[in-house]
Amino acid sequence: MFQAQNKIEVHNNEEKEKEIKKEKKIKKENEKETENEKQTENEIKKEKEKEKETEKEINKEIKKENEKQTENEKQTKNEIEKEKEIKKEQEKEREKEEKNEKEFEKEFEKEFDNEFEKEFFFEEEFEEIIESEESEESEFSEEEEMDKRRQRYISRQVESVLEGKTKLRTRKHKRKKYKCKSDYVRVEDIPTWTQNIKNLISKKVKINVTTEYKPNKKLNDKVSVWRGDSTTLEIESIVNAANSSLLGGGGIDGAIHRSAGSKLYEECSSLNGCYTGETKITLGYKLPAYYILHTVGPIGYKPKLLENCYRSVLNLMLKCKIRTIAICGISTGIYGFPLEPAINIALKTTREWLLEDNHLDQVDRIVFVTFLYKEDLYYNAIMNNYFPTNLEELKKEIEIENENKKIIIRERKRERENDDNKKNGDEKKKVKPNIKVFGIQEKN
Repeated sequence: MFQAQNKIEVHNNEEKEKEIKKEKKIKKENEKETENEKQTENEIKKEKEKEKETEKEINKEIKKENEKQTENEKQTKNEIEKEKEIKKEQEKEREKEEKNEKEFEKEFEKEFDNEFEKEFFFEEEFEEIIESEESEESEFSEEEEMDKRRQRYISRQVESVLEGKTKLRTRKHKRKKYKCKSDYVRVEDIPTWTQNIKNLISKKVKINVTTEYKPNKKLNDKVSVWRGDSTTLEIESIVNAANSSLLGGGGIDGAIHRSAGSKLYEECSSLNGCYTGETKITLGYKLPAYYILHTVGPIGYKPKLLENCYRSVLNLMLKCKIRTIAICGISTGIYGFPLEPAINIALKTTREWLLEDNHLDQVDRIVFVTFLYKEDLYYNAIMNNYFPTNLEELKKEIEIENENKKIIIRERKRERENDDNKKNGDEKKKVKPNIKVFGIQEKN
């Protein structure tokens, strides 16, 4: 009996313990759930707080942006007002400049008319010459008479140029009338062909020379290739690839007429046109060049006429005692002459002409002006065929120049060091130390 009762009690105790464990588990689960709920609530609260903070930051940024916009608007308004004021001032200055220019033009026109009365004869004189020649009976045909008239006209033109050269304005006075103002290029700043080759050698560029001509340094020093606008070139004369009317057109012809001004048109209208292969000369007016040599190139591939153009330009330059000239491409544009053969003709004729009758001593510089990149490449590639250089001599010259530069730099450094040492020595002599001598009494 006792054993059965004990078993029952043990069983009951075990069941109670199981129930207690279950209750504890349930409590723990409930506690965990409550904790999770609290955590979720805290996370939600934190997220809400973060959202509030982000909203506050966004609002602050919006306020700042609005403030910046208002400031920028104020600044733009102030800037607009300042620009308006500046524009007003500029307009006033322009008006003043225009007035001054008009006054200067009037004065210049008066002086110009006085100085160049004899320089070129215009329509009235030409008509008088024609009338006087028509009145005389002539045994020649009309074509021969026209040729004679043209030759007389050109000779009179050359004489007037030679007379007017002594009366030409200095560069300082002429620069005030440049259309390009201060954006001009001096001929002295353009490197010669030998200098250009030296630069290529110093840059270690390979140069291929295949030519029948012998190298001539004196000849190469007279020739240059320059890519740019000939209306901004400060030189004695430039060439204009004109049409037969000489009254302006497209390309370089129109650019020269625009830059030179209306007086060029007036003078060209008095020249009664020009034949293909011939050249006529006028003043440069507002161009940096003193003179313009107008030549009419052939339409299409006509090499003899193109050669005549270059020869007539160079001969007229020589007759007028002009020492520097800038030659542009003739007939290579609208007139349709192929570029490469045109360049060959130009370079060949100039070389042959320079070596004729000591023309080298009567010319300082002939600049071949290129405008397009393709044209510049062709000129630089073909130049060595007609103006070859002795590469070994140039390399030696470059080495000597580099050594001389190094010696000059060393000498300058030594001079600076000596000057610094002298200055330091003089300063030490000037500064006297303040030394006080104190007497010391010995104790007996």
